[in-house]
Amino acid sequence: MQTTQSQIRVTTDKKKLLLDARRDLFSLTLFPTIEKVLESLRLDDEKLRQIMQLLEQEMDAGLSPATHKSADVKMFPTYVRNIADGSETGQVLALDLGGTNFRVLLVTLSPQPRIDLKSKIFVIPQSIMLGPGVNLFRHLA
Repeated sequence: MQTTQSQIRVTTDKKKLLLDARRDLFSLTLFPTIEKVLESLRLDDEKLRQIMQLLEQEMDAGLSPATHKSADVKMFPTYVRNIADGSETGQVLALDLGGTNFRVLLVTLSPQPRIDLKSKIFVIPQSIMLGPGVNLFRHLA
């Protein structure tokens, strides 16, 4: 049996109608719930300023030796004394520990405006990432 263009068009139209009906039903049933959840996540300028102020206070508490232990946001000084000005040369080792990977980068800064970058990524098993810190640092070593 051979399918005609009109049969294909009718079948396509039926599928489109069915998809439209499903989308409309979804919109009618879930849209108000989604809007309610989203409304609780919206921030006006005043609320955003309050959050920024609280975060800054917590970061200050995390940097202070007197309040570091009880701070919600733990901070550690980086001891960076100067900002790069582009005249730096030599090699820099950068270590980046993320949620699942440990990245090691060797950056070579040349006198010309050229940077050579070599990197290697090591996957950290979830059991080590979620376990005691001593196990993580043993794994990294």
